[in-house]
Amino acid sequence: MSLAAAGKAIELKRIHDKRFGTELTDSDGWTPIFWAAVNDRSSAIDALCERGANVSAVDKNGATALHWAAVNGSSNAIHNLLKRGLKVTAKDKQGRTPVQLAWEYGQEISHEVMRRGRSLPLCWG
Repeated sequence: MSLAAAGKAIELKRIHDKRFGTELTDSDGWTPIFWAAVNDRSSAIDALCERGANVSAVDKNGATALHWAAVNGSSNAIHNLLKRGLKVTAKDKQGRTPVQLAWEYGQEISHEVMRRGRSLPLCWG
C-alpha cells in the first residue's frame, strides 16, 4: 500500500499484474485507493482503477477515500474521485460527509473543489 501512497503507478501495475490485487486492506479497512487519495496521488488512483480497484470502498468507519482526501486537503485526488462518481453527500457511520469533514478540518481548497466539482488554479484572487 505504500506504493499507492508514493504514487508509484508503474510499480502498482507491475505488482497487480502479478495478481497481488487492489483490494488488500489494512487494519482500518483501507485499500490502496485510500492511501493514494490521502497522499494526493491521482496517477496511482488511475492505475488502481485501471486494474479494477473498487473506488467506492468504505473503511471500518464507513468513510470513502473521498472522505479522507477531504480531511487531508488532497485536491487532485478529490477531483479524480469526483470524476469517478464518488458523492460529496456520502455519509460515514457518524453521519459526516466529505464536505463537512473538509470544513471541519480547515481544508478550504478541498471544500471548494467539492463545492465546485472541479479543480481550482493554484493561485487565485
